[in-house]
Amino acid sequence: MLGMSALVGCASSPYSSEYRYSPRPVSVDMSAPDAPEQAKIRAMATIVGLRRAVDEQPASIDARLLIENNGSAPARFDPVALSLVDATLSAFPNPTVDPPDAFTIAPGQSRTVNASFPLDDRSSYDLDGLNLRWSVTAGNHTLSHSATFSRRELPRPNYTDPFYYDPYHRWYYDNYYYMRPHRYHR
Repeated sequence: MLGMSALVGCASSPYSSEYRYSPRPVSVDMSAPDAPEQAKIRAMATIVGLRRAVDEQPASIDARLLIENNGSAPARFDPVALSLVDATLSAFPNPTVDPPDAFTIAPGQSRTVNASFPLDDRSSYDLDGLNLRWSVTAGNHTLSHSATFSRRELPRPNYTDPFYYDPYHRWYYDNYYYMRPHRYHR
């Protein structure tokens, strides 16, 4: 029963397992050089994954951004300043953003932004690398930054491994061999 629930859980993910990106997350310290205490922002960004097309919604690249205001002035984020380019520097269309409107972050507070960049035609983009760009305004300073993500290659199965088809056998005997005391190894 547990095995069936694990299979159902994996099959119901809206994201393609072929497109995973790293680093997860990227942490960026943004501060104005002439006013470091007033405009001190920390942002963490990640590419959640490639969301599969469902019904009338096209496939999309989903990104998440956490913005922390560690300065003394309120910070303002406008989703219009959020953009994504691929490895060939082709720009994605404007994203659907949640929350959709610009907002202010009080000092000591943080907010999360979710963005879905539509991906109408996968063949026109090189998805091996992505660059997410955003701007935050703190006081009189506009701080812009970007984060680069690389596609992670998943390990390919080794079909020539005799234990590939019997993972329990491999786990049990590998652990048994390495965990038990050996009389010849002292």
